This record gives sequence, structure tokens and C-alpha cells, in this order.
Amino acid sequence: MRASLSLSLLLLLLSACGGEAPTPETVPSAAPGPAPAAAVDWSRCRFPGLSLPVPGRLFVVDGGAPGENAEPGRETIRRVDILVPGPVSLLLTAPDASVWLVRPSPQTRIGAIFASGDQPQRITGQALGPSRLERSQSAGDDCGRYWMAQGSGPELAQASEQVFGRRYDAVHTMRNGRVIIGDSAEAPVPRVDAAPAAPVRASPEPASESPVSEQAAPRPAAPLPASAAAAGNSEALVLDALKSGALRYAHQGDLKRWMERREEMGAEPLNPAVVARLRAMPSYIVVGSFTVGPAFSGPRAALFLVEPRGEAPPNLSDGSLVLTMALGGCDGTGCPPPPPPR
Repeated sequence: MRASLSLSLLLLLLSACGGEAPTPETVPSAAPGPAPAAAVDWSRCRFPGLSLPVPGRLFVVDGGAPGENAEPGRETIRRVDILVPGPVSLLLTAPDASVWLVRPSPQTRIGAIFASGDQPQRITGQALGPSRLERSQSAGDDCGRYWMAQGSGPELAQASEQVFGRRYDAVHTMRNGRVIIGDSAEAPVPRVDAAPAAPVRASPEPASESPVSEQAAPRPAAPLPASAAAAGNSEALVLDALKSGALRYAHQGDLKRWMERREEMGAEPLNPAVVARLRAMPSYIVVGSFTVGPAFSGPRAALFLVEPRGEAPPNLSDGSLVLTMALGGCDGTGCPPPPPPR
């Protein structure tokens, strides 16, 4: 009897509760968050055999966007002059295909140079040392990219630390295809965590120039500062002439055009030893009033190429050569044989 009563009571309780255990409510799943950013593969951006961190000064040069005269599919020539004494390393970056013409002063010791961009990068110059890297995303290098795309922020700091083992000292922004590191007239942008730099005077705007060789009408040069003229220092004279627009840097294509014009005028091709000697000399395009004085003699000898509409400068040096594009001519001690008279 008791067993029957207990069974009836149990059935009644189950009926009151619906006879089934309660079903838990379905909890909606959280929306998936954004995928974490992929880490940069730095394996292709290591200097073989270079001890890190690099010593001395470390500068970033922002090439910026190509100028309005840039031609699609052609490299932009970007010139970097370094007047800072002691060890210096460079992080050069630009979005487009670039040739970085780096010219250190005799007192500068280049530690390492890293050229990085979205498109192919090339480094050229003398006394640059063996530690050079040229990387680009177009060549499949994950660590080769335009590192100033987001400004001087965390990405640039990471690139500096990964490639050079330390933070950079300052950023120099290129104007008109050229930057001078160490010139008191040009103020670099300090590192994001550095103290603000003291105000400096504004830099004179250099003459606008195309990234490729071009013909330019001669224009008057600004007077040289008395200190440079009195000292007769070739480096100071060149620097002042570059700033005033009387000179601009030449490259191998300009010398090739002169040799082709010389042969068109009937001269014999130059032998390889002469060509190598000419290519080893510092070279400039004369686009204004300039005198090749005695300061450009001996070990300071250089090539001065004059475009067809340019004004050939007086050559008062012992060793420098003035090459005229119009006739393939040459003025100076050690000139190759001239074209035959016509």
C-alpha cells in the first residue's frame, strides 16, 4: 500500500513539473573580432655580419611622393649629402622606384644603409661600405616597404629597431629630390620620443629639378658666402653652388650622353680605362654661372658637364674637366682626344 502511494505521489509531482527537465536557454555566441595584424617577416632585412646596435648617428630619410616631373616607369633619383662626422647609418624609404645617390663627406664613416620601399630601390655612391640592403614589396620582401606611410610612428620605430638594433635619431624629409644631413640650415624632425629641437633658420629653397637628366637654361648664381670663397674649399664651393642652383648632381647617364655625342661628332670611342677614370670622378651638371677654380685641382678634381643651352665655365683647375654636351668637347688637362674639326 505504501509503495503504491509513493508511486502515485511521484507521478503527480512529475506531472506538475511538466514531466521533463527544463531546457537551458541558448546563449548567443559573441561576434568574431578583427583578425590580428600579421607580424612582419624581418628575415630578409638583416645585415650579414653586422654587429647591432649600430654605433654613431642613425638617420631616416623620407623620400616622399615622386615629384610632378617624375616619369611613370622610371626611377626617381634621390640625393643624400652627409656632412656629419663620425659613424652614420641611414634608413632610406620611398614609395616609388628610387636610386639613392649617397655622398658622404670625407669625415663621415658609413656604418650601414637600408633602402626600403614599395617599389625597387637602389643605392649608389662611393665610400659607402659593404653593409647595404635594398628591399621592396614588389620583390617579395615583407620587410621592404615605405616605412613613412604612417609618419614617424610605431611602424618606423619598429623598422629602426629590427634592422639597426636601436631607435633612430631624426627624420629628414627630402625636398626637390635632395637632402643635406648635417647642414645647420635644414632642421630634421626629431624622434617621436625625443625633446623638441631648437628653432633654426629656414633653408633656402633649392631649384626644382627633374629626377632625370634635363636641359636647363643658365641662370645667375647667388653670390658665394665670403667664408667659402676665401677658403677656396671645393666642398664648400660645391655645396653653395648646389644650394644656389648653379650646379646639380650628374649621374652615369649624363656621362654616357656626352660620350655618345662625342662619337656622333666623329671621335673614336674611349677605351675602358678612360671611361673608368671619368666615372670615378665626382660629376656635376652646370646650369648657372660657375667657375672651376684652383680648388678643384689634384685630388679634388671633378667633371663638370654643360648642357647644350648651358654656359661653359672657365676651367682654372689642374685636373678637373669641363665637358660640353653640344659638341662632345672637353676642356682641361687630361682630356681625351677631341672630335675632328668639321
